[in-house]
Amino acid sequence: MQINFTGIKNIGYEKSSIDYTRPDFPTEIKDYLGVDENMLETSWHWLNVELKDDYNGKHLSDYKKAMKNSGLNIDDFSNPINKNFLNISIADAIAEDEYGLVREDAFYINEKEVQLNDKTLPIFSYIAKLIREVSKKPDENFIVNKIILKVKTQITQL
Repeated sequence: MQINFTGIKNIGYEKSSIDYTRPDFPTEIKDYLGVDENMLETSWHWLNVELKDDYNGKHLSDYKKAMKNSGLNIDDFSNPINKNFLNISIADAIAEDEYGLVREDAFYINEKEVQLNDKTLPIFSYIAKLIREVSKKPDENFIVNKIILKVKTQITQL
């Protein structure tokens, strides 16, 4: 029996962070990244999903509609590997200035920043709904194409 995971597949997630305050953190890398002395930490969350429409869900159509309703041109946010892939990334930077800790967040769709404002709320609502759905699905309902998994394994080994 094959279980169809409602309109999304090939889901991947990763979280990473850099602590710039570590005594062993190389100065050369700080310079290369453009990190100033006030920067304490940066963390990232990446979520990748392949959206599709099927008898259980219209995730791809709903995504396109949310982009349009947000006034965003979907072609500007195209994924270069697969037009149906949605890469969501959130960057969170923490620095310290004379007033205390300063936090700056940035949100990206397929590597292009999206500003949070009243006009873009439809895409943020769509992504919140998508993340809720992914987080509630049992592991056995996730569909992963073997070729995608093989490519990811090869990239990881590089």
